[in-house]
Amino acid sequence: MNPERIQQIDRWAQYVKKSRGAWKKEHTAFINAQFEKSEAFYRRLAQTPGGKQKINNLFGIKNLNAVPFLKS
Repeated sequence: MNPERIQQIDRWAQYVKKSRGAWKKEHTAFINAQFEKSEAFYRRLAQTPGGKQKINNLFGIKNLNAVPFLKS
């Protein structure tokens, strides 16, 4: 494994040990932000020519009505 990656993992483990649970709130906020960014990207992509089809091809969505921003 990459030595820099190992160092990052060690820093994260030390932070988790010392933070007394504060890391959970930060980690949750980070993960939620990733989901929000992803959804925003797909919403923008859906507005472009052929964007809905690209999303459909990527995920193999059978029922476009199940995804609100893919509805025609």
